[in-house]
Amino acid sequence: MGTEDTGETSDETVINDNYAATIPARVRERIDVQPGDKLRWTATEDGHLRVEVVKQRYGVWEDAEPGHLGEVTEDDIDAMGVNASSE
Repeated sequence: MGTEDTGETSDETVINDNYAATIPARVRERIDVQPGDKLRWTATEDGHLRVEVVKQRYGVWEDAEPGHLGEVTEDDIDAMGVNASSE
């Protein structure tokens, strides 16, 4: 299998004993899939499999600056996130 006139890239892979599959290199490159990306798998009613890439790469928040949300004391929120004064 390979690139057809339709502009699609396809290839085959084998499911291993852990039910994992490797995304073939030319497919990974075509859709720019990287470690840390998330895939959404959908089995259609007619038996087809659709896989969508959900970009969610490692380190997305590495450059984010910490923000200040205001002063919170133990009286406001306990370790479980429950308002201590309402108990």
